[in-house]
Amino acid sequence: MGKRDDYLLQLNRELGQIKEQISQLQKKQDELEAEAKKNSRLLDPLKPDFITSLQKHKMEISSLKIELDSVKHVQDTLIHNLTEMKKKLDFFDYENVVKINKEMREKMKKLEKINTRVEKNEQKMEGMFKEFEKNYVDFRNFKSLKEKTETLIKSYGEEFSGMRKELRSCAKEKDLSLLKEELKGVKKELKKKR
Repeated sequence: MGKRDDYLLQLNRELGQIKEQISQLQKKQDELEAEAKKNSRLLDPLKPDFITSLQKHKMEISSLKIELDSVKHVQDTLIHNLTEMKKKLDFFDYENVVKINKEMREKMKKLEKINTRVEKNEQKMEGMFKEFEKNYVDFRNFKSLKEKTETLIKSYGEEFSGMRKELRSCAKEKDLSLLKEELKGVKKELKKKR
């Protein structure tokens, strides 16, 4: 409340100074007008050059009047703006504004905390997504390896089946047992030779 009152006092002082200047200008204008009228009556019989200079003074007086009117307009505008400002200041109680400001700061702090959490979660999600991508690539590689392995097993199975057929046609169990006996004999002979 103290700042607002100081501000309004300062504005009132300035308005007082402006009013004083306006009243001084009005006095000068009145004096000049009175002097001009007086001189006008006295100068009627005088030379035209003097009348011309008087008309110049009259024009100066008119310009002073215009300046005075503009100063009055500025004063009226300033007074109107001050009244509007005072109404607004009365409407927005300073204590309420301070309270609202404090609440807004607290909300901003909460929003900053939430934003920090969101950023951390975003980083975690990025890490999880990268891990998922890596696992997906590994899975695709594994799937490709599985398909290759299945193809190899199938081809080996076909080869093995072909070899079985050949083995069945080539040698029978009796032939193999005879072969075993011959091999045993060869082994014995090799052992003896050593």
